[in-house]
Amino acid sequence: MAWLFCAVAQGQGEGWRGSVVDLANGEPLPGATLSWVAGEHLLGGTTTDAAGEFYLAPPSPDFAEKCQLEVSFIGYRLLVLPHPELPSKEKELQLRLQDASNELAQVEISAEQVLAAGFRVEKLDPLEIYTNPIAKADPLLAVTASPSATNTDESAAVSLRGSSPNASSVFFEGVPLYGAVRFAQLEGIGTFSIFNTATLEDVQVFPSNPPLEFGNVAAGLISLQGSEQLPEQLYGGATLSLAGLGLNLAGATGQRGRFLVFGSYQPSDLLTQANPAALAQLPSFRAVDGGVYWHWRPDSVSNLKLLHYQLDESYRFLTEHPSNADLRFDQSRYRHSTVLSYRRRTGKNAYFSTALGWTRDRATFGGGNLNIASQGEDLYFSLAYRTLLGPWTWQTGLTADHRRLVAQGTVPAYDYALRPTDPVTEFTGTEILPLYEAYSFANRELGPHWRLGLGVRGQLPIGPAPRFLGGQVYGEWTPTNRQRVLFSAGNYRRLNPAGLVAPGEAQILSQQLAIDYEYRRKRWVYQAGLYHKQEQLKDRARTVWGAESGIDFRIPPKLTLSLAGTLLRVSGEQQEVRNFDAFDVPFFLRSTAQYQAPGGWTFGLSSIWRAGTLYSPLQAVRFNEALELYAPIFGPAEMPRRLPNYFLLNANVSKLIPLGESWSVLAFANLNNAFDYENPSGVAYNFDYTASRFELFSRRLLFLGVMVNWL
Repeated sequence: MAWLFCAVAQGQGEGWRGSVVDLANGEPLPGATLSWVAGEHLLGGTTTDAAGEFYLAPPSPDFAEKCQLEVSFIGYRLLVLPHPELPSKEKELQLRLQDASNELAQVEISAEQVLAAGFRVEKLDPLEIYTNPIAKADPLLAVTASPSATNTDESAAVSLRGSSPNASSVFFEGVPLYGAVRFAQLEGIGTFSIFNTATLEDVQVFPSNPPLEFGNVAAGLISLQGSEQLPEQLYGGATLSLAGLGLNLAGATGQRGRFLVFGSYQPSDLLTQANPAALAQLPSFRAVDGGVYWHWRPDSVSNLKLLHYQLDESYRFLTEHPSNADLRFDQSRYRHSTVLSYRRRTGKNAYFSTALGWTRDRATFGGGNLNIASQGEDLYFSLAYRTLLGPWTWQTGLTADHRRLVAQGTVPAYDYALRPTDPVTEFTGTEILPLYEAYSFANRELGPHWRLGLGVRGQLPIGPAPRFLGGQVYGEWTPTNRQRVLFSAGNYRRLNPAGLVAPGEAQILSQQLAIDYEYRRKRWVYQAGLYHKQEQLKDRARTVWGAESGIDFRIPPKLTLSLAGTLLRVSGEQQEVRNFDAFDVPFFLRSTAQYQAPGGWTFGLSSIWRAGTLYSPLQAVRFNEALELYAPIFGPAEMPRRLPNYFLLNANVSKLIPLGESWSVLAFANLNNAFDYENPSGVAYNFDYTASRFELFSRRLLFLGVMVNWL
């Protein structure tokens, strides 16, 4: 992150848009790399998307006169353009690379994109994540700002297009990382993700019809690619804030390796003292996390990436319950995850890849008469081969996804009796989910404006998992170089350990249909989507209809605006009886604004307004004489009520202070829920259910700090 702020942030403004194409035939080159280079220093850059198009932010003015743009792609000669010789930003660039097949041994292998990357709906690069007013530099929180996100809470566990977060998956370098959030509850809700944005090349979002080269996903998919743009010189950064201390250090390991080491310590003292009202229910928390990311090119046609991450966290949460006015929940969790991926080019248009993943997780969670201890382990292995078969680009592969959960403890025998002395049900057990699958996916051009993709994925006849065969079809129509229409349909499956998800979500089967549209101009981008899905859970069926629309403006020289809206209807049916669904939120409206003022100041606002969620109203109360407690009887599921609408406005300000060419300081302050709006999250009752009040989401919270970077 340091090199981004030192070398690029000072020069942020209107950049260049354009495309990279083959000199001989004009064909676009997806995955081409554009890099700002000054001497031996890599200052930043970008890659082209599946259509060969790019947006390139300018370098810092401190480097502008002495840096050059280098454009590279596998099998093509390097193109070098001095920065002063680049044309006006008002004109779109078309950069033409010359085929150099006979020089293959002298070029480096670049990032292998997801084969279905051209069918994604959204792509985020690290700079977009860092500058997103909602994201707080977190990649999954950045996704929650998109029109496709339909979260009904304030967590980093992303709900995509009306589905539970437990139906979607997050992948790093093709490896699934389940429960990839911090300050997580057992069902996967968490405040931040486990990912450090400095380790990322990009984030690709498939809100509907996830590519079948990825498995065990029923709703949407978030694919994170490891960075290949780390500079070779030593650089670092330190962040001191109300939430604690963070450190980054990166550099080179020999001529072909790059590394990034990161870590943070987050005690609760400063943040809770600065926000006593907002964090009254969270009196203490602690988190220590760290990791290492390593990218190595052993030779000119190979690419290896390694990520290791560890997390040790705990927190205490205070709440009230009719049976227990002083209910206290304590959770502790330890997790480590390792991802290793290797790719090798075996011919001009052929690739071999393999990936390994290993995660171990242990957690304890308790309060009142609820006490759970669990240990989980996830093992993952994949093999894939990609090549050209006539006009088709084809990929096939095998995946082995083995999940194991051991859990024991006590749960309340009655959901209205949570005192330590109330009856409990004891349990102990082990769940094993082995999932062995094979897949094939292929796409091809159908003339100058059409592209078709077909995929199939099935369970191998190994292990106890239920047999399943999934299929999908993609169609892309580009009537002009500014417009894109995507059609997609398919059926999918997600298996979860029953002990980690809501009842009924151990298996989720999904059928989806979606149409997405995109129109790009120089200073604005418009996106829209229509989608429908049917989901079958163990005990109920869900039907989802949705429409979304969003537009991003760039008003030179320093103002960016975005506005997005979503219409959503979700219905459920259980035993032929219609019931309400937690994600039936008829509308979402999001907006962001950011202004880069002179002197290194940046001001941002973000807001979200949505309908309240549904809940079952209280219908009657009876007294349980044996327990000496009142037991509620709630209304029928087909007659819910809706909480008041939710509104949130966040404000942030930062000041970038360059200290020469090698140092910079970034001071920042965020005010979450600036109006201190009381957003209901549920309904709470007194001991005999004669009085009620709304439980609330987070109140106004101040967060500030300073970041020091050196390059």
